[in-house]
Amino acid sequence: MSSRAITPYGGNYPGWFEVCTRQMIRHVDAYGLPYWTRRRKKVLKDDPETPIEFFRVSDLLLDLDADEATTVRPFRAEDELQMRDEWKARSERAFASAQVKQMANQIRRSRSSLHQTFLQTPAVWRITPHDILSAALLGRPVSDEDGSPETEGKKNRSDLRLLCDANGIPPQALTDDRDLLRWLLLRRRSFEHSKQNVTESVLHPRQVAYSLRYQNSVPRIRRLVNLSLSSQNQIVSFDKVQTRRSAITSLIRQACDRVLAKAGGCRSTLLETLTFLGNLWQGSYGTHRSIGSPLLGLALRLSAQAGELEVASEWLKRFYELRAWDDRKTGKDVMATLDSLRCLLGDGPDRGGGLGGIKRQLVLQLLAGLKERGQMAPESLRGVLLTYLEEGRCENRPFGVYTMYGTYLELLGRLGAGRLLWSEWRVSGPLARSMSQEKAWSDDMVNSSFGKAVCQFAQSTARGEKEKEEGKKEEEKKEEEEEEEEEGEARRQASVEECAWLDYDAISATTWHGASAQRLESEPSLANQDASALPLKSQDAVELLELPLDEFVREVREGWASTD
Repeated sequence: MSSRAITPYGGNYPGWFEVCTRQMIRHVDAYGLPYWTRRRKKVLKDDPETPIEFFRVSDLLLDLDADEATTVRPFRAEDELQMRDEWKARSERAFASAQVKQMANQIRRSRSSLHQTFLQTPAVWRITPHDILSAALLGRPVSDEDGSPETEGKKNRSDLRLLCDANGIPPQALTDDRDLLRWLLLRRRSFEHSKQNVTESVLHPRQVAYSLRYQNSVPRIRRLVNLSLSSQNQIVSFDKVQTRRSAITSLIRQACDRVLAKAGGCRSTLLETLTFLGNLWQGSYGTHRSIGSPLLGLALRLSAQAGELEVASEWLKRFYELRAWDDRKTGKDVMATLDSLRCLLGDGPDRGGGLGGIKRQLVLQLLAGLKERGQMAPESLRGVLLTYLEEGRCENRPFGVYTMYGTYLELLGRLGAGRLLWSEWRVSGPLARSMSQEKAWSDDMVNSSFGKAVCQFAQSTARGEKEKEEGKKEEEKKEEEEEEEEEGEARRQASVEECAWLDYDAISATTWHGASAQRLESEPSLANQDASALPLKSQDAVELLELPLDEFVREVREGWASTD
C-alpha cells in the first residue's frame, strides 16, 4: 500500500500532512511554512420558498458601462430625454433643501439672540417665573382671526412673542401650549445653569433709569423694575439717584404716563398698570418702604378712572398715611381723581348716570372717609383737601386747590349729601375763605361754589324722589316726614360725622335705577342750564345754608319741588 493511501488527506510533496481543527485547517507548503484555511461549511440546499429581492438597474447605466460593445444598443435621443427626466430637479428635493436652510438660519439666529440676551445689561428679556406661570395659565397667543370668547384673553400678547424671539425660541413653539411651556422651562434652566458659572453683576440704579426712558409698554416696565429689584436693589435706593427729578420712582411714573397716553384711556391698560403698581407695593411692603409719592398718586388716579372704588379707597389710605400730599405734583392726581368721580355721577347714562345706591355710598365713603359707625377717618379726599386748606402751607400747596374744593362740593351735591354740605359750610368753609387773604381766590368764589353745590343737591333730591318705587303708599311718606320733624331738633347742632352718616343712610334708603337715568335724560342738566333759569338761585342757596339743618333740608326740597 502506498503512502498516499494511508494518509487521510493525501499529498505527494514534503510536508503534505495537514492538521484539522474545528474551525481551521493547518497546511504546510513545500517550503515547510505553515498556513491556515477556514474549514468549509456544508452548503445548504436552496429553499424555493425563500423570497428573493430584485432591484432594477437603468439600462442607461449599462449603456455607459458597455460603451462600444457590440451587444449593447447605441444611445438615442429618447435616452437623452429619459435621462433628463430622471435627473431633473424635484420639488420634493427643493422643498427639503429649503427646509434645511431655514432650520440652519433659525438655529443661527436663535443662538445669536440668546447670546445677546445673556450679555444684555439690564437683561430685560430673560425668562422669569412670572413668564412661565403666565404661559401655563394663558397658553399660547392666538391670532385676531380667532374671535371665540375663550381666546379673548390670549390676544394682544405681543410681548410673549418678543420674549420668545429674544430667547431663541422657534416660532413653531407658539403654535402649541405644551411646546411653548417646554421651551420656556428649557431656556430658564439654561439661564440658571449659566449663572452658576458666571457671577451676575448687580444693576446700578443709573442703568435702570437710563433703560426706563425707552420702555413703551407696561409689561416691559414691569420686567425692568422686577429685574432691578431682584438684583439686590431695594425700593429705597430708587430715590437716591442724583436729584429728586431723576429718581427712579419719577421715571417709572413718566414711563407709565407715556404708555397710558398712547393707549388713549384703554381700560385693559389701566388695569394692567394698576396691577403692576399693586405688585410693586406688595414687594416693598416687607421692607416698610414707600414706592414714592408719584406712583401713589398715579395709582389713586387710575383706580378712580377705572371705576374701582374699593381699590381707590385702599390707595387713598396709603396716599394719606405716607404723606404723599407733601409732594405738590400729586395735587394733579387728586384733581384727576375728583374729576373721575364726577364723571361717575354724571347726569346722562353715557357718563355713569345709572350708578346704583351701593356705588354712591362707596363714593361718599371715599370723599368723607366713613369707616366705623358715627366716625370719619382722615384718610379721605376731604382729609387731603383740609390739609391743603390749612394755614401755613402756602409753599407746599399745589396749584388749583380752589378747583379741587369746588369739585368736592359739587360731588356732595350730586350725591345728595346736603347735610354734609351744610356742615362743610361751617367747618371747611372758613378755611377756604381765609385763603382769599392770600389772593388764592375771592370770598365770592367760595360762596358761588357752595351755591352751585346746593343747587346740585336740590336737583339730585328731586330725582331721588322720582326714582322711588311706584307702589309706595302716601301713609309711609307722611310717617317719614313726621319722623324727620321729631328728629329735626336734634339735628340742628349735628356734627360733621353725624351729617355724613345721615347722608349715607339717606342714599341707602333711595332706590337708584339705571332706567330712571335714561328717563331723566331729557331733563335739563344743572351744568347746561342758565343761572337765571334755575328754580333755586345760587345766592338764595347760600342764604339757605345759614338755616338750621332740618330747615335747610326742608327748604331745599320744597323750593325745588314747587317748580315741578
